[in-house]
Amino acid sequence: MAYLDYSSLNDVGEPCVIVARFNDVGYQIEETIAEDFGEFILQLVKEQLAD
Repeated sequence: MAYLDYSSLNDVGEPCVIVARFNDVGYQIEETIAEDFGEFILQLVKEQLAD
């Protein structure tokens, strides 16, 4: 599942978008999808326009 990671903010205070899964110890980050939410939305729009 994708989440906004507020523990990792960029220079302008935006959280990165991550993939995290819950296991025995809690949530573990598996992947960083985008450096900020705007970049994530832009990627989604580009994918939709390409289809």
